[in-house]
Amino acid sequence: MSMHRTRDEWRAIIEEQRRSVLVSDKLNFVTSTILRAPLSPMLNSVFRPLA
Repeated sequence: MSMHRTRDEWRAIIEEQRRSVLVSDKLNFVTSTILRAPLSPMLNSVFRPLA
């Protein structure tokens, strides 16, 4: 198996990286919003050990 990748392969890899970064950014935003919400002390107690 060769180490050389075509330009299309690199583009696909970069797209996949960008997509996973966007997903993790959204998850971070959602969890931080939940942690900041005053009406979710139960969720806070669940999430805070994970943070």
